[in-house]
Amino acid sequence: MPSGDSRLLRARRFIDDCFDQPIDLERMAREANVSRFHFLRLFREAYQITPHQYLQERRIERAKQLLIAGHFSVTDVCFEVGFESLGSFSTLFRRTVGESPASYRTRPMVRVPERPGIQFPNPQFFVPYCFALAAKGALPPPAATLTGGRGSGQAQPFSIAEAAAAARQGSRVRP
Repeated sequence: MPSGDSRLLRARRFIDDCFDQPIDLERMAREANVSRFHFLRLFREAYQITPHQYLQERRIERAKQLLIAGHFSVTDVCFEVGFESLGSFSTLFRRTVGESPASYRTRPMVRVPERPGIQFPNPQFFVPYCFALAAKGALPPPAATLTGGRGSGQAQPFSIAEAAAAARQGSRVRP
């Protein structure tokens, strides 16, 4: 992005702050104080995606966070992040993430505890179990899963060393 282009930064901040509301290209361009066609060109040139694609990415990322938390239904998440149609939300989610929102919600996750000197985006940082194992080069046997998956709201804390040891032994990670 060209340095000092506060118009694009202002519009992007607007998208980040209001992604859960109906936003069209006209409204985004107004935030940048340029015509919608000029805004589209500038945004695409600066970020290599269109403003609409950026808006969808923000919505999908937030939907993933809400689904991980496990407190909302897929329908609630759909409307909470600004989609107006459950069908279009589910289709875009599957195309972007590679699985349906319902299956993403029930996939086992583990909570990575805070470590001294390491800052996570929020206190409960969740990662897929297989990612945790891959971080240490451990390949889990097919039967290795985490007790209390995301759908149950009981993700268990673990250490990378514990997960790697469990994977080598073929046992489950337990609190």
